[in-house]
Amino acid sequence: VPGHYRVFVTAGPEFERAVVELEVRPEGVTPLQASLRRIVPTQGLIGADMHQHARPSSDSAVSLEDRVASNLAEGVEVLVATDHDVITDYTKTIEAMGAQTKLRSVVGVESTTHTVGHFNAFPLRHDADAARGGMFVSEGRSPTEIFAMLRTLGDGFPFVQANHPRSDDTGYFNIYGLDENGEPTIEGYAPNYDGIEVIGTEDDDELKAALQDWYNLLNAGRRITGTSNSDSHTISRRPVGWPRTYICSDTDEPAQLNPQAMAEQLRAGCATMSRGPIVRIRMGSWRMGD
Repeated sequence: VPGHYRVFVTAGPEFERAVVELEVRPEGVTPLQASLRRIVPTQGLIGADMHQHARPSSDSAVSLEDRVASNLAEGVEVLVATDHDVITDYTKTIEAMGAQTKLRSVVGVESTTHTVGHFNAFPLRHDADAARGGMFVSEGRSPTEIFAMLRTLGDGFPFVQANHPRSDDTGYFNIYGLDENGEPTIEGYAPNYDGIEVIGTEDDDELKAALQDWYNLLNAGRRITGTSNSDSHTISRRPVGWPRTYICSDTDEPAQLNPQAMAEQLRAGCATMSRGPIVRIRMGSWRMGD
């Protein structure tokens, strides 16, 4: 529509924001130019969104190409594919778009049930010739069975995460009545997951409950990693990378990232959650996770 616009150009929390005044005329194409400068140094950390969906999920209409573009636009460096009971690999899509130096695909899945919770696992193998990319049907299985089966789908030892643990009737901790000591009050709970999604909801009460659960588990001596992810199923309403998890990494180049090494850093707790701020914590020579 012709007229005068003020355009805000962003690329996630690591870059400055540009504001461009733009006059759109009826004739031809109106060019827009902006240059974004990196203003937050993140050496030794890599930004990942480890819970997001696209068209392989039955409840998302986002194409693989649009999902890659949305991650690039928000400055996400690691895209973990976590479609509902479908193993997805974005590698070929990223390469076709010429974005392999900026974004790394990590193969994963969200094991989805209506009875015992939702769980992410990565990195996994993707079998393009198998149904659902090689994923099993989760419904009807216990958490113990799901965790064991998920770990057979990786070449290494996949990171298993309890998603949105206080989300109504799909939250793992709600279903099994986790108490203030981090103990279940209902039979069937399995404790051998590696992380919980602490930040990943727009509901403040749910977020506060998950945060308290994480503290309770840590106080009980459980070395569980807290993560933050978007759980995005769309492009605009819930954008990817807000929030995200910054993970300790030996490389700042997405193309050089080893997914299994990333999983091990997560399991060790060498990560920090973020809705924008980027925090580094050191005590002498010790860093997060030590």
